[in-house]
Amino acid sequence: MVDVEADGHGQLQRSDTSSPQGSAISSQPVTRSNRGFYSYAYRFFDSIGLVTVYNAPIDAKLILAQRYVRVFAYGLVALIRAAYLAALGISETQIGIFFGLTLVGDLFVVMLLTQLADTIGLKKILILGAVSMTASGLVFALSGNYWVLLTAAIVGVVSPSATEVGPFKTIEESALFTLMSPNKVVDILSWYNTAEFASVAVGLLVGASILEFLQRNDWNFVAACRVVFFCYAAVGILKIVLSSCLSSRIEPWHHLNNHRQAARDESDQTYPISTEQEPLLASSTAEASRPGSPEFRQGYSIFSLDREERLVLLKLCILMPLDAAAVGLQSVPWQTYFVRTRFHVSSSRLGTTFFFSSCLGALGTILSIGLARKMGNMMTLAVTSYLTGITLMFFGFPSTINVLLIVILLEAFLEPIYIAPRNALIGALLTPTKRTASLGLISIVKMISNGSGSALTGILADRSLFWLAFAIAGLLKIGYATGMLWTFFAIDRKTTAEQKLQVEEGCQ
Repeated sequence: MVDVEADGHGQLQRSDTSSPQGSAISSQPVTRSNRGFYSYAYRFFDSIGLVTVYNAPIDAKLILAQRYVRVFAYGLVALIRAAYLAALGISETQIGIFFGLTLVGDLFVVMLLTQLADTIGLKKILILGAVSMTASGLVFALSGNYWVLLTAAIVGVVSPSATEVGPFKTIEESALFTLMSPNKVVDILSWYNTAEFASVAVGLLVGASILEFLQRNDWNFVAACRVVFFCYAAVGILKIVLSSCLSSRIEPWHHLNNHRQAARDESDQTYPISTEQEPLLASSTAEASRPGSPEFRQGYSIFSLDREERLVLLKLCILMPLDAAAVGLQSVPWQTYFVRTRFHVSSSRLGTTFFFSSCLGALGTILSIGLARKMGNMMTLAVTSYLTGITLMFFGFPSTINVLLIVILLEAFLEPIYIAPRNALIGALLTPTKRTASLGLISIVKMISNGSGSALTGILADRSLFWLAFAIAGLLKIGYATGMLWTFFAIDRKTTAEQKLQVEEGCQ
């Protein structure tokens, strides 16, 4: 009979077992057709990463849940932030300053918390961020003072758009690298990134529905918006609960301690005869493995990197801004503005188009799992970045709306495919105990480049060169893929070979 069990890597495996005669294993006989159906179903769910998600540690599932509910909350308030401030009597100039200073605050919070996360603990930082998110939502729901709201936006966590803000993403991805084996982390990251599309879409829909329902029942716009911000704060409370349920397994020192404990056990078996110095050595080793010991109190900021680690980080900080600037140049708000102004498309048709583009983006993140398994992380990144770049270069040229909409949908499908393989590649390049700090610096550089790219699009659009922004974005994508291939292809091949060898050794 065929049983299904989990191996040491969390992967479901088949094993043939024979049962004693007369024992009842199952109430229903397993037919060949049933075995074929379950085999095909298993292979399908495995190909899209759901088997990995099912077998993932509970901490990984909690992190996925946090990501989905948090991005859902960003979608809730994405449609009302500017309109809410305007309804409070705040001028458009002040709103622009508000969003700019919010970005500055996000940069400061990300830099501070990511540099301290590995020292203080990822769990504590995630709880602190969730408390800040809750507080910000409550302030927006209860206050109408510009300076109070600005302080809450700078210090707290309220997304000015439907995109990820704050230190959450960096810290959660660092924890996922720690929790998952290298050959499975792409599966988890793909579903983690799916929230950027699927959960935001749901949040936008729910937020708009709440506003419409309340205003139909004679609520004024400001009061209805405050209810939405109360819902945002409620999601923050849920995130506090989810963060509190995380275990110490998400910390990079937890697995380091396990390796040290295994080494001590092996040493004890090799040298069973005790000496006078043995208790002292064992005590000092155990003390050094504790997170509160001097070794961990010294911190793991970017200032603790050695020469080789600094070189890898420098290369990433040079290459990643190319991609981030390309994203800023052709962001969804600019795409919608370009389509609206060039072809005078109705809001309903525009909304439908970008709803389907979000759905295709979610599909692309899921399909990246199978591509990464067959092609490898680096080749998946390179091929999809090249295709996205070529598509973007032709974004500004279609003379009919139908052709342009096809280009939009194609670009929306292609661009997200490389995100999870790229993040898995970067995670493998960085030292585990210094990964969060390094990712924090990369995130800062990307945010600055993204904002610069968006500003450049505004300058070009004001000079009737809107099409040039998309062409530059395409060239940057191609240059980014070429640079990543040139710099990290050999390292990626070596890392992939080592991972396959580890998997083969574990299966034997």
